[in-house]
Amino acid sequence: MLKKYEIRRYKKFFFKKLNQAQKKAKESQSKEIQDKAEIIESAIVDLILRVLRREFSSEYNVKKIFLPVLLACIRKRSITHIIQYLNKKGMQVYSVNTQFAKLNEFDEETLKPCIDACRSILIEIGKSFGLTLRNLIAAIDINAIPYYGDHSPAEVMGNERKAGTNWTFKYLTCSIVIEGIRFVIESTPLTQLSLVPKEVDKLIRSAKKFGNLQLVLLDRGFNAVAYQDVINNLETRFLMPMVHNKKIDGCVADEKAEFKQIDHIYYEQRAIEYQRHVKVIITDKETEGKKHIFITNILCKDKNQIRLLVEAYRKRWGIETLFREKNKFSAFTCTTSYMVRNMIQQFAYILQDALVLINFILLNEKRRLERWEEMTNTDDFYQILYAFTMKLKTKFKLLVRSNCFIDSLVYIFQERIGLLIQT
Repeated sequence: MLKKYEIRRYKKFFFKKLNQAQKKAKESQSKEIQDKAEIIESAIVDLILRVLRREFSSEYNVKKIFLPVLLACIRKRSITHIIQYLNKKGMQVYSVNTQFAKLNEFDEETLKPCIDACRSILIEIGKSFGLTLRNLIAAIDINAIPYYGDHSPAEVMGNERKAGTNWTFKYLTCSIVIEGIRFVIESTPLTQLSLVPKEVDKLIRSAKKFGNLQLVLLDRGFNAVAYQDVINNLETRFLMPMVHNKKIDGCVADEKAEFKQIDHIYYEQRAIEYQRHVKVIITDKETEGKKHIFITNILCKDKNQIRLLVEAYRKRWGIETLFREKNKFSAFTCTTSYMVRNMIQQFAYILQDALVLINFILLNEKRRLERWEEMTNTDDFYQILYAFTMKLKTKFKLLVRSNCFIDSLVYIFQERIGLLIQT
């Protein structure tokens, strides 16, 4: 975890680079550089490279090791292709075999502090531009990356058939799902030996460090007592779909087709210490003859509160959108190395967060973050839910799309490469 003086130092460096880029924009007549989004992007690129140099010891040549990986993520190319490209530009880089050997020297324990540092600094910079993470609603889900190689390593996990394979690398991801500030708070790689409830506990604790976590939205895959115990022990509200079974279907069949909350007991036939009491929300919507049912630990007093909760769950799809956008920053690779694949995915999450930060800065200046402002200005939970689900006066639209962001980053990196060749 970064100390306060280190965060201040990185922020000072960021604003220094931002001022330099702004001065350059005034002096230059190029329309590409005059664009304000590109000025911010330029400062963020310098910041990420600075963090990488600072977090790793002097025994590593950070420029040679990480520049091909970052550029491969930005341009969505393979690391081999980028090394060939840099060689043509006249830049001194490692050979392909040496590059992968150097990347494999790292492990998850050495990479994670660097990724966490980048993420923390990006959010701290956002706070300098008015970002307040006072009332957060987050989603937790597992991002499965298809894998086609040898599935004997412990990091490769089975999954439902997807993209022609049953094998994947999995990442347990926690993301804010409020429009305009969809930052990835934490992304943890899972293995066959991982205790997922324990990892969920770590994710929620990390989310609470960033702000006041009001609600966690989960997929039906987390509908198990172990996860509910973890969330309840952390005194956190949650909402997730309930898996249908004969017992719950029998209870629901007796209820009228309307929004309603009933009590439900897990392990009712066992001793009291093993029983778990939860709230079940029954909706009036059906799919294939089965009603939509949700499970929660929130007590709703009337139908309006129940409707707000169910409506809030629609926003969980924000994390699925985030996964699709993140894939635009994932470099192509055929390597079976878990470390290289993990590094590519973690850098993709960081670049996605950088895109969110740029949009936040530009949207906040134009006062386009209506939902976020409404959620920040209240303390009542159901008022927060109302702001979270309300219909916006103007349709929310990002100012900088991922494709434009990638094009700008390619331009910035080409400029940096030119400077590195000169030096």
